[in-house]
Amino acid sequence: MDLRQALEQAAKQGAAQQERILHLNDYLDLVKANPTVSASAHARVFDMVTRQGSQPGAQPEEVSYNFFADELFGMDVPLERIVRYFDSATQGHETRRRI
Repeated sequence: MDLRQALEQAAKQGAAQQERILHLNDYLDLVKANPTVSASAHARVFDMVTRQGSQPGAQPEEVSYNFFADELFGMDVPLERIVRYFDSATQGHETRRRI
C-alpha cells in the first residue's frame, strides 16, 4: 500500500472514534492486546515505511525503501536519512537537533 492509498483508506474510515475514559488497568490491557495503540506518530510512520521492505540501493551502503519506489526516484540517500530520523524518534532519542 502506498502513501496515497493509505491516506484514501484513512479518509474512508471517517472521523476518529469518540473519546472515552479508561482506567489505567483497562488501558494496559488494551495496549497488551494491541501494542500499536500506544505507538507514537514517529513509530507509526517508521513502521509504515519499513513494513514495505527495502533493498540495497544503487551505491554500496545505500538502502532503497520499497515504500517510496513508485513515487520518488534517485533519492535514496535523503530518504534513508528521513527513515533514520523516524527510527531514532521511535526509540525515544532527541530528534529536534536532527532536523
